[in-house]
Amino acid sequence: MKEMLTRENVLEEIAKSTLYGNLGLFLGSGFSIGVMNQLWESPALNWSDLLISVAFEYDIDFEKDIVNQNPGASYPRMVTILTKNIAEKKRISFEDASLDLKQKIADKTSWIPDKNTRKEYGELILKIDPKWIITTNFDLVIESLIFTKGESISAENQIFIAAEGKIPIYHLHGIRTIPNSIIISDEDSIKLFRPNNYRQLKLPLLIKESTTLLIGYSLNDINVLTALDWSKNVYQESSKNYPNNIYQFLYVSEARNVRQDPYIDHNGIILVEFTELKTILKELGETIKKVKHDRDKDDEKLNDLIKKISEMSDQTIFDLLKNDKLRLDLFEILFSLETSPDTLLFVLYQKLMDEAWRLASIDNAFYAYNYNLKIHLDIFKFSYKISISPVLLEMFAYNLNKLASYIGKRKGDSYEADSTWNSRKHEIPNDILMELFRISNSMNFYNLNKLLKPLVKDKSTNSKT
Repeated sequence: MKEMLTRENVLEEIAKSTLYGNLGLFLGSGFSIGVMNQLWESPALNWSDLLISVAFEYDIDFEKDIVNQNPGASYPRMVTILTKNIAEKKRISFEDASLDLKQKIADKTSWIPDKNTRKEYGELILKIDPKWIITTNFDLVIESLIFTKGESISAENQIFIAAEGKIPIYHLHGIRTIPNSIIISDEDSIKLFRPNNYRQLKLPLLIKESTTLLIGYSLNDINVLTALDWSKNVYQESSKNYPNNIYQFLYVSEARNVRQDPYIDHNGIILVEFTELKTILKELGETIKKVKHDRDKDDEKLNDLIKKISEMSDQTIFDLLKNDKLRLDLFEILFSLETSPDTLLFVLYQKLMDEAWRLASIDNAFYAYNYNLKIHLDIFKFSYKISISPVLLEMFAYNLNKLASYIGKRKGDSYEADSTWNSRKHEIPNDILMELFRISNSMNFYNLNKLLKPLVKDKSTNSKT
């Protein structure tokens, strides 16, 4: 995000992704704990407490026998050690001990919120309107909240798709209803790094293509960190018109310690701190409501513009040609709309071109060629705000090819257009310039090609120095 990070603008950026339909939730154990804490006695456990509880059933002191004996070991490594201890105690194979441990973990994560909690949090999640949910949790808490709207997917044996109208809930580390799918040890994690492993390929692509919101998850899983690295450094393509940042709602236990302004961590993730899950979800829901209201107002503006442009008088069109401020003000409104203005730009452009070429047919009306050129340069000035369709680009190239033969200092040329071209040609964005140049080559637009070639060569030389 280029602007200063404030709570308001960060929540608005997340909310805008609901309009694009590419907001995804990444939920960790903290989410389930936050939801279950609404109950009088919450059964939900974090990863450490869960392992302590399970180890106790095998008469193993997890802190004393595993953690203290293996300083610095990761949780997956400690689970591997725990599994070996279980295998020795029960005199069974490592594989059987692993399955037995996973079954106990599945039993201990059978958490279901009560009816009131399900209703309250379910409404909050559906207002956020995620297009997908990934969770490292084994439990079915999120499924219980959105009830018939969610579709559970076990990463063990299913691909990440869901029926229309359903939100896919992808259990990255397995699901308690299929104990063998649970990923907890080093041995389990190693499988994820096999060549062409589906979930390891899918995750970075999802992160790349979506706005990802992490809730109740601390970024310490090697698979997820790898996916994040891939999304940044392997898949380096980007879209200037499509939101795809990574955000995290970070729980802080003491309200007095909460940082009010968001900040960026060493992984490039934008963090927003909170003390109560329900409150931050409501805050985001209200922001989404506001953003949708703003979009509705944009739609009203668009409808007003459609009416205004479709009913535009000849005098108004002429005024737009000759009055730079009037024309730029109209383009400012048109290009600032969240709704893609391509169709409306097409109509307006046609009207302006028809009038510009009509004026140019009058004897000695060389000023009309300058009007024509400035229309194109003004559109290019705003082009960074939208993705211009190839049909419009071809139209620009066609008209500019006709116009190019009148730009110069020879007899019969428009000196005004030549002056405008020389003073403003470097304003053309490089992507637009190169696409027009390619079109001029493929369509044999000789005049346009001749006009653009020195500029393309100049930009190419400057980029190498």
